[in-house]
Amino acid sequence: MSTNPPTPLWVTVVRGIQLFFAVVTLGLSAYGLSVVGSYSGYGLNIFTSIVTFFYIGYIVASTFFVQSIFNIWINLAFQAFLAIFWLATFGTLAALAVAFAAVESYNGYSDSYYYTYSSGGLSGSLEVVSATTKASTALSAFVWVLFVATLIYTSTSPIPTKLFKSLHLTLLSPLSRPPWPRQ
Repeated sequence: MSTNPPTPLWVTVVRGIQLFFAVVTLGLSAYGLSVVGSYSGYGLNIFTSIVTFFYIGYIVASTFFVQSIFNIWINLAFQAFLAIFWLATFGTLAALAVAFAAVESYNGYSDSYYYTYSSGGLSGSLEVVSATTKASTALSAFVWVLFVATLIYTSTSPIPTKLFKSLHLTLLSPLSRPPWPRQ
């Protein structure tokens, strides 16, 4: 049986911020998806936000309701997975934001498309989608940094396992004794 070790207050606050910005980026990507259609950046952001909801739900359930379901390795795997996917989400949304900044019109005539470049920028709803995509990009980068911070904290905090204790006894105990005999 494994229980959730006590975590500092800042980790709980960071997880709340992760959840809040995951909801915000989910809403921004849902809006962009509803206006311009299917783009991989929006879909990846929606997937990553939903997995973040599952992770935060797991942490809340294992902290307050059923403490026996907590496993440090599941926690580390979730955090590593989400750190990688928030980085991927940030990259795809950044590429999409740059494309929206350059593209003014899209023509689907006979299954071909062309780009028209102008210095005037986008028009109408595409300008709003471009702004929401840029905001979602910035927020997903921030969430990625938060997940990297919690991943570093969780992976460097002492993990109470037999392997950890045996490594501590064999490697660190000789370092704590003085090299000369006491008199």
